[in-house]
Amino acid sequence: MPHNRALVDLSNGLPLSSLEEGQPFFGRVGDAPVYVLKRKSSVDAFSSLCSHLGGPLQDGLVDGPHVRCPWHHACFELKSGRAHAAPAFNPLERYDVDVRDGTVRVTKQMPAAEPRGVASQSRNPDQGAFAIIGGGAAGFAAAHALRADGWPGRILMYSADSRAPYDRTLLTKDYLDGHFGDDRLEIAKNAFENLGVDLELDVEVEAIEPADNLLRFSQGRTQIYDKLLLATGSRPKRLDIPGGAGSNVFTLRTLADCRRILAAVSHTRRAVIIGGSFIGLEAAASLTSRGISVAVVVPQFHPMEKLLGRALSDLIIQTLSAKGVEFHFGCKPARIEGNWVTLDKGDSLEADFMLVGIGVTPRIGLARSAGITIDQGVVVDEYLRTSAQNIYAAGDIVSWPYRIKGERIRTEHWVVAQRQGQTAAVNMLGSQQPLILVPFFWSKFFDLSFRYIGHAREWDAVTIEGDLQKRNALLRYWKDGIDVAVASVGRDRDCLLAERDFYVRLRNGKDGNPA
Repeated sequence: MPHNRALVDLSNGLPLSSLEEGQPFFGRVGDAPVYVLKRKSSVDAFSSLCSHLGGPLQDGLVDGPHVRCPWHHACFELKSGRAHAAPAFNPLERYDVDVRDGTVRVTKQMPAAEPRGVASQSRNPDQGAFAIIGGGAAGFAAAHALRADGWPGRILMYSADSRAPYDRTLLTKDYLDGHFGDDRLEIAKNAFENLGVDLELDVEVEAIEPADNLLRFSQGRTQIYDKLLLATGSRPKRLDIPGGAGSNVFTLRTLADCRRILAAVSHTRRAVIIGGSFIGLEAAASLTSRGISVAVVVPQFHPMEKLLGRALSDLIIQTLSAKGVEFHFGCKPARIEGNWVTLDKGDSLEADFMLVGIGVTPRIGLARSAGITIDQGVVVDEYLRTSAQNIYAAGDIVSWPYRIKGERIRTEHWVVAQRQGQTAAVNMLGSQQPLILVPFFWSKFFDLSFRYIGHAREWDAVTIEGDLQKRNALLRYWKDGIDVAVASVGRDRDCLLAERDFYVRLRNGKDGNPA
């Protein structure tokens, strides 16, 4: 990636001859990081801060006509600054460029570009109606893609949530620990309100009748659709023990859940988290940052070992423990009475409130009742089509064909859901675009963050490149001599390179032959 690590001030000028055609040069305008791109007939400049959460693109990966963010793997078109793949939806900010006497100067920021197809295109309700059941990651991404790719008809969205789509990944992290407020929860700035979506909140679709393209609601209301996307997501698992439904026992899935927890935090000294899931452990870090004494009860001795391996699992536990999080391994809660949690080994823990993080269950009841094929999730083909005509599915609920391993998988990752929503939308519009997708997720605990690509339900070995204890390592998960997943700590660019290699394998087949 040709760029100057010192990030020269481009407002002072740069020789045009120093720019390589089609390759970005990373610099700055004042304190703002910017890249310039020379093409045959023009020189353009864009912000090099990812429009998702501000990741530094100069530390990312230039991959042909695209640049990929090192933090959460958003992808942008270099020549236009347009967001190419989730989790980014907004384009990069554009800068004014003056080319004179062989010198390139980048000056002021230009007015924000309008996201492709969002607000400007004409709408024609008579074209028909596409319905989306679910207002989360997949549902939002699909609605956005439908408009961006030219759908002029109605988009009907039915959400069980009480708020328009927001970034749920921030709830257990920056929102719970107090770094972000409501204004930072938007999935895409100023996008949803411009999509022209007929959104209904706090609503449950009671039944789907695929033969008639019909949705049924309570009190006899019905709605005809032309195409339907199921993106119903998941619901938290709850404790099935005495006292498990008490008023001081919480789950964390929605913004409303998080607000209830924050209300309880104001008079909380001690919290008990039940379960070693990402939600549970991320919440443990956030609540500890607020000065709350946190104890975590987990049935395993190495939480998340089955997903991440022993070494990374232990590093996460070490990081949390060093900040004061108390762990109770190899035990489960037996009952909850008032402010006390009694464990199955007989110990009791005092807590002002308890947070349950023992996993989620996909919401597939609606699909099952409609006669749609189910196999550990809603079965879809490579175009996200279900077994029912005109019905597609995306997100946590889908069992989808993953080419690298030649098997069906179901994941619960935010970016996966968004990209599935984007692909489903394109195919709802009549394309035949297969889902070419490498699973990706990230997590953080205090100052420890990691990225994970691929899918390793099981593996034969884990190899570590670098020093994990020094937070500078790449972990590869091997099955039958093939690396099926990669995790990185402090090696964001290496993770992007590994992801690129996975995409090559997806397109060519894992043995190098055309798939």
